Amino acid sequence: MENNSDSRRKLFRTHEQEMDKSDNGPEQGDAWDIALAALYRLRRNHELADPNKICDSWRLELAHQSIRCFWNIYRYYMPWVQHLIVGRYLIHENDDLADFVSQNMDSEREDWDYPFEDIGAQFGMNKYRADIDSLTSKVTDFLDDRPEIGLTDSIRRRLFIDMCMTTCADAWWAKDVQDAFQSVEAGSAVGWLMPEPGAHGTPARLRYAKFLAVSKVRFASGQGQRKLDARLDVADAIGVSESTLRHWETLFLRDENAEFELFCTEVAGMYEDELSSHPRSEEQKAVLDAIEPATFKFQETVHMAYYIVQKMNRIDLNEIRQMLRQARERQD
Repeated sequence: MENNSDSRRKLFRTHEQEMDKSDNGPEQGDAWDIALAALYRLRRNHELADPNKICDSWRLELAHQSIRCFWNIYRYYMPWVQHLIVGRYLIHENDDLADFVSQNMDSEREDWDYPFEDIGAQFGMNKYRADIDSLTSKVTDFLDDRPEIGLTDSIRRRLFIDMCMTTCADAWWAKDVQDAFQSVEAGSAVGWLMPEPGAHGTPARLRYAKFLAVSKVRFASGQGQRKLDARLDVADAIGVSESTLRHWETLFLRDENAEFELFCTEVAGMYEDELSSHPRSEEQKAVLDAIEPATFKFQETVHMAYYIVQKMNRIDLNEIRQMLRQARERQD
């Protein structure tokens, strides 16, 4: 029987050999068609954005459209890349996991990357069990029994470094992010990652605590509680007035990303039973079908809602109260 190190070497040797032979990326299908359509729109927007033909406001609108096109491509392809990278790092750092995968993987399958992807997907926002006999299900059970295997700070930093690789000279922000996290990984701090002095000791933590409080209201509203009653309950529990809590929500609704997450939080409350455990594909499809008419981002909504259910059940109102108190304290 192979030892753990031999198992890991075999996995990585096969991976590197197949990478040399294939550059096709994910299986082509509907996602491929959508990505091609988004690329066509990006090219078209670039052609239309001639400053001699349209005004600045229209150029800005084309820029916003192009950003949406980019995220449409990201939606279908980047999670695959992310899962693959995370899976490789986890196998590299955990001998038991490498040995387990080596013994259970299907050597006849042509998609050489699937063990890495299956492992990385367990740490994504939309973790769910596949068929009982599949590697995905076995990996899920294996990781559930070994909570010590997880995304360390080092793995998170290296994921950022890898995801920011670019040969585009004008993508300076990606290079800056990559260099910054490489410095942190090496033990040095980078100036632009340091927080600006604020009125409160930890303003980012304060914002997060406020957002959690508002999220608790939306989650309870999704569960069927009248929103005013939910707001009164949360406000009383965390030691603020109902009007303060309502004001926080108004501020967050000005942020498109925060607004979307709050919408997902309400969906999470509505479908808590379906999303509270690892939902099987048919259960997830039922939630997708139920909310599809409500939002064009229906698939992303369910992915986010699944993650939010876990968070809402993990954090109670007393923790939020303590978080608010500690975040308001000035640092000495």
